[in-house]
Amino acid sequence: MMKNKYMHRTYKSKIFLLSFLMFCTVIISGQSSSKISEQKKLNDLFHKAELISNNQPDEALKICFQIQKEVGEQSSKTSAHTFSLIGQIYSQKGDHEKAIQYGKKAKEEFHELKMGEYEADALRLIASEYNFLGLTDEANKKIDEAINIAKENPKAEFYNGSLGNLYSVKASFYSKQDSMLKYDKLSLLHFQKTELNAENSRYLVQAYVNLATDYLVYVENPDLNKPDSAIVLLTKALEVNQKHGNEKRIETYIIFNRAKAYYYKKEYEKAEKDYLLTLSSAKKLGESYLIKDTYLRLKEMYQAKGDEANQLIFQEKYNRINDSLVSIEKKSLNKEVKDIQETQQKSFFKTKRNLVIIISAIVLLLFISIFITVKNHRKSKKEYANYQKIIEKLQNQESPISVPVVSNSVTEKTTFSVPSDKEVEILKKLDKFEKSEGFKNKNLSLSSMAELLGTNTAYLSTVINASKNKNFNQYINELRIDYIIYKLRNDPQYLKYKISHLAEECGFSSHNTFTIAFSNFAGVSPSNFIKFLSQEKVTFPN
Repeated sequence: MMKNKYMHRTYKSKIFLLSFLMFCTVIISGQSSSKISEQKKLNDLFHKAELISNNQPDEALKICFQIQKEVGEQSSKTSAHTFSLIGQIYSQKGDHEKAIQYGKKAKEEFHELKMGEYEADALRLIASEYNFLGLTDEANKKIDEAINIAKENPKAEFYNGSLGNLYSVKASFYSKQDSMLKYDKLSLLHFQKTELNAENSRYLVQAYVNLATDYLVYVENPDLNKPDSAIVLLTKALEVNQKHGNEKRIETYIIFNRAKAYYYKKEYEKAEKDYLLTLSSAKKLGESYLIKDTYLRLKEMYQAKGDEANQLIFQEKYNRINDSLVSIEKKSLNKEVKDIQETQQKSFFKTKRNLVIIISAIVLLLFISIFITVKNHRKSKKEYANYQKIIEKLQNQESPISVPVVSNSVTEKTTFSVPSDKEVEILKKLDKFEKSEGFKNKNLSLSSMAELLGTNTAYLSTVINASKNKNFNQYINELRIDYIIYKLRNDPQYLKYKISHLAEECGFSSHNTFTIAFSNFAGVSPSNFIKFLSQEKVTFPN
């Protein structure tokens, strides 16, 4: 399942353009003047909801529910189109359960009304949501069903637009670049055959963006990407959007993908500018998944630049929003798997094939559960391994240990020499300094320490480099982390302290600086170290 690619593609935000065009023309015919007046009112409300659904989704939902209230429970074209729009808005908001619920309602009503083109579009929405939740087999069934329905009438007014949408969704189901390019090119081909105007230009924009993202899919090996090709396509997408639609949400996704292209080109200033523009717009538009992905990309970019402070800030922001969205996804997944199983169980005794289906569904659910569990514990396992190494050494020593350094920073080298008698003198004073815990002074600097030891900064720095194999800051930070780990292990009261208090206790001036230093030296964050230490007898997965 290509979950990340799915979230970057603009088709998830598509309004049911086809629904609106037919909605305005086919419903009014054959009605009395009073009925026509009422229907025109509903048409106007629907049009308003559609126009604001990208930028004001909650207000659009209110209008849609108002339409449904006036229409009632009777099946009609008005009701079917409104269900379609409601499902699409919930998809945009990330509420997969409700998106599928209303997509199914729209599909059923369009089927009853024999409106195959729109039934296919409703199936497209359902397939997209199933794919997002990891129900790949169900998603493929729905999208293939939709394509077959759309192909039944090649003379249909919206034939090319409908197939363009469906091929766009199908492309997102693949992980190999060749397959994605194949279906995205088919999608672009069909959209290029449609009349380019303010109403449907968004789909041509989408096709350009989808092709651009296909050239940026190699996360593990970015050298295989083609960012220059992506930027050309994204530039075309921006031009079409600005000329015909100028929709802020679509522009935001284009800028996000352009930022990725600049990142792969190592043009970090341009990438940072585009990511921050994306973040500002995504927050205004309520795009939770785009906000999450932008936090992750900013974290990766600052990591590449060596900006540890900003790297930590955006890592924490990403963790918070990701935890929230994972909770929502699990709830939606459980609901849909339960619905699928109940439907299959109704005819369980009619054929042996149902037994296979039920077992497959259970195996799929088990696989997804295992996948989620392994994914969530991967980082924890790595940190726990580093934690165990520290504890093993502590169990054999009664004094603070030398913490394993996992930082990639390079020790400063110098050709400056210190007289041997001075070097011996400084080393003795350093030993006394360590035992006196003078490193806990948060105002400590190279110059103040040199003055404290009765020497100069050049001598002190050189001796630390030569004898400790690290620079002054690394030396002091390691002593501080060494000290706090020893306290955490030997004084249970320290396990109750907040991270900010621990940072102050060992001499760090800020919570962030302490967290970065601790993680770099120990290979585990301070919060996880405390958690592991508090649960030493818990058996972690292999």
